[in-house]
Amino acid sequence: MPIANRLDPIVKPGGNKLDPIVKPLPAPTPDISLPPRLGRPPTANDLIIKRTFDGKTPEAAEKAILKSLRARVAPENANLVNSTIKQRVRDMQVALNNTFTKGTPNRQFLESKLPADISIIGSMSSSNPVVYKVTQKGGEPKFYSRGWLGAFTEMAKPPIQVVMEGKLTLDPMGLQMTYPNWDNKALSGTITTITEG
Repeated sequence: MPIANRLDPIVKPGGNKLDPIVKPLPAPTPDISLPPRLGRPPTANDLIIKRTFDGKTPEAAEKAILKSLRARVAPENANLVNSTIKQRVRDMQVALNNTFTKGTPNRQFLESKLPADISIIGSMSSSNPVVYKVTQKGGEPKFYSRGWLGAFTEMAKPPIQVVMEGKLTLDPMGLQMTYPNWDNKALSGTITTITEG
């Protein structure tokens, strides 16, 4: 059974302040489907996302990421930034679906790390767009990404340019998504790719 993500402790009236009640995370509320009769195996690009796992429209999630950007974006970089953000919102929905679906490699990997606090992270990095943060009780956070061959490997450093982070629980399913401030000063000049750090 997973350790619930610790949020602000809630204590019942007259309760012991040293033994807080853990507030459950909100249940995910996606509205995601596939078009009927594709005639081929579906891909992530086929998904029809009307509502993300944290209950936003994809456009609202994209705006939340852009609003959290703490750098000026040169006009010539606007399309790159917008398309990367749009793709990252989609990437996170696919990863969350695979996290909450029993029997998937993502779910099995995370279950093997329990008990732990788990977060899913979306970054602007092209090499590690979706990362899992796993913190064992009393331990330091470890970051894992899924490689091209499907295996999860521990990263040497935390991800850069984090634009979405969701604390999650597997059973019961729970998700609390945040859109942290992020920066990339290279976006204010002429670039062709987002700089990796």
